[in-house]
Amino acid sequence: MAKPKCGYCGQKAAKRYCPSLDKLLCPVCCGTNRLKNISCKDDCRYLDHEEYQQKVRKQKEFNAILAEIPHSEHN
Repeated sequence: MAKPKCGYCGQKAAKRYCPSLDKLLCPVCCGTNRLKNISCKDDCRYLDHEEYQQKVRKQKEFNAILAEIPHSEHN
């Protein structure tokens, strides 16, 4: 049995149900378009992952800034 195609790109195998679009999406389309091109509902299970990713990005940015400051000035 063939896997359903993504309702967003129409190319990859759809694995995630998007209640906002009422379609199945591939993980790539869900991740790249979430909260940008898709108006996600607050109860979407994939938003938890997005919040985690935002925290990781902010921590990486902070670490990069700290790396540029000489160690004696970290106070």
